[in-house]
Amino acid sequence: VQRFLVATALLPQVPVSIARDLTGNERAGAILEDLYHRHLFTHRRPGAEPVYWYHALFRDFLKARADTVLGARHIGEFLSRAARLLEAAGAFDDAFELFREATDWAAAGRLIQRRASDLLSHGRGQTLREWIQALPDEMLEEQPWLLYWLGTSLTPLNQPHAREYLERAFERFRALGDSIGQALSAAGSIDAYVFEWNDFRPVRRWVDALDLLIDRLQLADHPDLEQRVLSSFLLGMLYVAPDHARLPWCVARVTEMLDEDLEVASKFAVATRLLAYCNLTADEARASVAAARGSTLFELADVTPFARLWWLLRLALHSIESGLCEEALALLDDAEDIAIAEGFQHVGNVMSLLWMY
Repeated sequence: VQRFLVATALLPQVPVSIARDLTGNERAGAILEDLYHRHLFTHRRPGAEPVYWYHALFRDFLKARADTVLGARHIGEFLSRAARLLEAAGAFDDAFELFREATDWAAAGRLIQRRASDLLSHGRGQTLREWIQALPDEMLEEQPWLLYWLGTSLTPLNQPHAREYLERAFERFRALGDSIGQALSAAGSIDAYVFEWNDFRPVRRWVDALDLLIDRLQLADHPDLEQRVLSSFLLGMLYVAPDHARLPWCVARVTEMLDEDLEVASKFAVATRLLAYCNLTADEARASVAAARGSTLFELADVTPFARLWWLLRLALHSIESGLCEEALALLDDAEDIAIAEGFQHVGNVMSLLWMY
């Protein structure tokens, strides 16, 4: 029982199944329930599977005994195994903390790469940045996907800083011959310039990079990756190469994506980028389709505040061009509320441009 208590004290919370798998003790549920009923510094949350946790002082005492009971050289192994069990159970935050405590950086890096897209789609960019920045510096250079996700997470907040990481990722991917990594890094760099809404001239470099890569990419089985690349490519060509030979094809392909089986956040991005294109090219028929589809997706929970903000700005411009000025003002007020609440300070420049328009 002592060994069971010390091992499970490594876990922030103790689901019965994970306690049993970690310790190999088939009496896990009975031990935890006995502690709870005897009020021995153990709490319980009921459910389909009860989850227990120890009082903080009791847990500290048990962890202090770990070297003696489990053996100092085995602590890291227990922590990593506990983290893997938590990850498999979907407790990703707790899993990362245990990987970090075990200094199991390889496993921590794998967890980040598996969960990065999901964290961003749920508005948890700060968590993603904290995870990546907890890793040793040399891992960022060895694993360009970490650079890519760090840059992507910074795009809503600090576009110049985001581009630094994305450009480093692009160069590392190029050295490794990774075409998809290069394409996503180039697309992310375009996004950072668009969201900054300042000097668009450097975007040409990334449009040219995607032009060279696009025929090499095999994205038929990766629709969400295709969306990320092509919707950013579309905006890049719109702003710096409106006579680009690939633009008509890209517009048609992005329009098709509105009817395809994509994740909600991905399809919402398609509608937003397509509406931006239509606003500046007076493509009213296509704009109506994009506006209708995006407005439906806007209400769904999987859309982040940053995505909602940019949708409102695009939709406001569409309303202005349709002569619906009062509606546009209401949309801009909603956008401003989001910008203030979420700390997207750079949006002030965009708001000013729209008001002037």
